[in-house]
Amino acid sequence: ISIQLRGNACTYIVENSKVPGLPNDAGKSGIGLQNVKRRLELSYPHNYVIKMHETPDMYFVQLDLTLNDHHTIAMDGQQPAAFDLQKTATL
Repeated sequence: ISIQLRGNACTYIVENSKVPGLPNDAGKSGIGLQNVKRRLELSYPHNYVIKMHETPDMYFVQLDLTLNDHHTIAMDGQQPAAFDLQKTATL
């Protein structure tokens, strides 16, 4: 999991490995993804791009948000700071 915040641009990147031997998810309805997109459009109308990619052994999702003043994080009344936060977890 990677989260980068620079000014009013926020990028979330999630990569997850697939478990070998589990059945393919092709029969799933995709309702969860539809709900995520609907919520993004409600919270960030026309201010997001979501990219998804799948390989035989990995899932990858990148979400780019353009934040407005309502969403931007400011510290002590100062201009929003740019920072990177990364955490990697292995299960």
